[in-house]
Amino acid sequence: MFINPYQNFTEADIPLRANFHTHAGTGRRTCGFHRLKDVLQNYQRTGYQILCISNHNCNIKKIGKMIFPDPLKFRHYAKDLMQVPGFEYSFTPHVVVVGTKEFLNKDGLHQEAIDLAVNAGGFAVLAHPHWLRDDYLTKENMEKFRGYAGIEVLNGSMEYARCVFQERENKCYAGDVLDYLLSKGLLKWAFANDDFHRWNHLANAWNMIYCKKTPEDLYRAVRQGEFYASTGVSLSYLRLENGVISMACRNGEYVKEPMRYRFIGFEGKLLQETEGTEASYTLRGDEKYVRVEVVSPSGTMLITNPVYDDAFFRK
Repeated sequence: MFINPYQNFTEADIPLRANFHTHAGTGRRTCGFHRLKDVLQNYQRTGYQILCISNHNCNIKKIGKMIFPDPLKFRHYAKDLMQVPGFEYSFTPHVVVVGTKEFLNKDGLHQEAIDLAVNAGGFAVLAHPHWLRDDYLTKENMEKFRGYAGIEVLNGSMEYARCVFQERENKCYAGDVLDYLLSKGLLKWAFANDDFHRWNHLANAWNMIYCKKTPEDLYRAVRQGEFYASTGVSLSYLRLENGVISMACRNGEYVKEPMRYRFIGFEGKLLQETEGTEASYTLRGDEKYVRVEVVSPSGTMLITNPVYDDAFFRK
């Protein structure tokens, strides 16, 4: 049976905008240079409803100052922004851990870090798969780790970062990694995060989540894949009816214009590509999954979670 994570949502359902990978408040000469207050307020002004300050575990406490923010303690800085706790487990490969106020600061405990989030009702995301090198996130780790929700298919800071000592560019896009996982029968979701360090990282990539504005419903929606990754394209609807996937998108929040729709399946195969204000794909029945990438004329994009054959994926 094919499952569509977006089946219950229409254009009338307004998802919440979220970033789960944010560094702030750690002081000069650190990756979280900017003041926590300024970062929270600017995310709120930019239209976000959900934010996780996910500082590196190795710097959770610095010079006696707590930089593992308690969302309740800092709520007064941005009252309309729902903050959820978390941290970045920063031993290679990095893991963004969301939903727990506990943290780990010892190498080799990746599974324990993921478990902290899962046991607290939250989730974990494998960060920037192509940071520093193509195989930064190894296939062995992707298959060995258990219980994580997905990967950063888009990382907003890497669009601007340069790995000078290796004389190469980082790759912010990791759709190939997502396809590898899905093709192995591992049902993982596509996240987009700013990985905020400096102001030019603000609002580069985000998650649009169909949930109520509570941590509990946020975590539930993420576990169900009821969200999509975006750099500016909005989903109007994605339906699965009588074996046909149909969808439509907007550029920004309101503009309806022709876009390029790419339907992608098993092992990253391009199943169909079309242009228009809406698109559809008829299932043959042998697909394991179908995910969609939508690109606007201005180059902004949207990446869906897969419509998938439930029998293929491991529980």
